[in-house]
Amino acid sequence: MRTKRNSCSKCIVLIGLILSFITMGCGTKPQPSVTLEGKSVKEKSVREPQEITAEKEEGINKEVVKYSYNPKGKKDPFKPFFSTAPVDKNKKRSGKLTPLQKYKLGQLKLAGIIWGIRSNIAMVEDSTSRGYILKRGTLVGENEGRVIKITKDKVIIKQIHTDYFGRIKTKRVSLKLHVEEGAAP
Repeated sequence: MRTKRNSCSKCIVLIGLILSFITMGCGTKPQPSVTLEGKSVKEKSVREPQEITAEKEEGINKEVVKYSYNPKGKKDPFKPFFSTAPVDKNKKRSGKLTPLQKYKLGQLKLAGIIWGIRSNIAMVEDSTSRGYILKRGTLVGENEGRVIKITKDKVIIKQIHTDYFGRIKTKRVSLKLHVEEGAAP
């Protein structure tokens, strides 16, 4: 019981010391007084009027330095990191997009692949189970994706995108064929 009282009294004394140091530090310093023609006046309130002559005005105007901001070679702080503009500014995207170009690749599901003698064909479905046919060279996805290869179990799509530093990069994305459980491989 005594140890609790001793520890509480020590805490109270410590808090009292901290508060006393804080209040001592917050006090104002006394202002020195100055005697002006027999009257005692505080130093802060004493100001002598200054006369501005033509010579001083010219000196003030000469010292003024005008600054103008030149943004050449500097990054625009208001420009977003990732550009929403088309990748190639010279090449304008046609006004009409195919239905497959309106989807992100993650929204499409590879439903099947048909092997042919001359070429392979793949079928993808959107979220509403609407099917679309893919051949080599078909435009797919938002980032100007193009089908470059159709294999037994996947479709490889090449996309163009701009990285963080503004460089144009190509990226290969694969849509894989999912085999249902219980189905023959």
